Amino acid sequence: MGNHKPTYSLQLKGINYVGALLAFLAQKSGINVNINLEKLPSAPHSPELSSIAPSSYAQLPGAKLKRQSVLKISTLTPHLFYPRRVLMVSENSQLKKLQNIFDILTKREREACSLPVNLYKNKTYHALSPKFKSAVLVYEYQFDRNRAIIELLKKAKSAGATVSKKYNHDIKILEFTPESKTHTTLFIGNHKWAYPNDIRFSSSGLSIYLQKWNEGTRIGIILYNTKSNKEKIRNMAFDVLSRFEIKLTDEHKSHLENFIMDSDKANAITEPSLFELPKQLRNLLKQASKETNSTIRLSNGIEKNGISPFIHSTFRSFQQQCDEKFDLAKQTGIDYSVFSNLYYRYPCHIDEMIEEAYKMMNTTRDPKLITKQIEESVLNSEKRFLFE
Repeated sequence: MGNHKPTYSLQLKGINYVGALLAFLAQKSGINVNINLEKLPSAPHSPELSSIAPSSYAQLPGAKLKRQSVLKISTLTPHLFYPRRVLMVSENSQLKKLQNIFDILTKREREACSLPVNLYKNKTYHALSPKFKSAVLVYEYQFDRNRAIIELLKKAKSAGATVSKKYNHDIKILEFTPESKTHTTLFIGNHKWAYPNDIRFSSSGLSIYLQKWNEGTRIGIILYNTKSNKEKIRNMAFDVLSRFEIKLTDEHKSHLENFIMDSDKANAITEPSLFELPKQLRNLLKQASKETNSTIRLSNGIEKNGISPFIHSTFRSFQQQCDEKFDLAKQTGIDYSVFSNLYYRYPCHIDEMIEEAYKMMNTTRDPKLITKQIEESVLNSEKRFLFE
């Protein structure tokens, strides 16, 4: 009895990805966790680019450590980290050498090593040659953060945590918000994306990624240091976007300006970018450990042999399984790109979703309507599980 370690309660109000991680890791550490939610957060399919590859030598040591931490965290939801080849452009003429060093330090597989691109000689990217000094095709990951929050809530609940609309006023609450001080996205409708790859511009202060999204272009902005010269970063962001001939509306400009200039204002614990996630998670684990008089570590909830999406063979295996499942579902009329999104978001539910889709064909042959209804059915079942 003298060696028995008591458990202590931890309460979270609101939720975001780093909060869901804390809830799961704390519950796995033997701490009773309550997550106070009025409703489940919205989880649209809007994955972000990881932007882990460093853009300067100053970022190199930290980028290696951050990649290792993100790698561990990714084993909790490996299907939500989707590899992508991204053209990284920069004003840094040493970008090729920098990425070669990063490849060596992280022991990347051959398929995932960086590839230098001569913008002037490359027909696909020739238009960018007067605008940037160097370019390298790097391996990044498209991360479905919204879905990962729901997955982690389910894991925390399965481990013993409670999700409720009430909380205990006598126990201190950590409050979380989905707002972010370090990353945001914009969607530019009816903008023709002229390149085969996503493109990422990086400097020491920010990273901008651009990608084709539906019938337009999606822009992601990631700040590396919210205390740096904000006016300089704002001007750089507008300048870089103009080099890609992207015309921002007044609403877009206002959103971007407010995000950069007010990036250090927030009351609750905000959502970090993947680049800043390891640091913020470590700080949260220390804070929660101190308040509960316990020990919460990342390793408490991570399996040593967990599936890593950072290994190229993992993705090939996922892709093969996705293709096999699509062969079963294609007679419903569903488009492959739509099906693949469903597969990677709901791998544990995909068989029942396919079965339900065929049943619905007795009443409708509209694949969009079928997809919408079977996805809503899964989300409703998860809501019942979390709040029961």
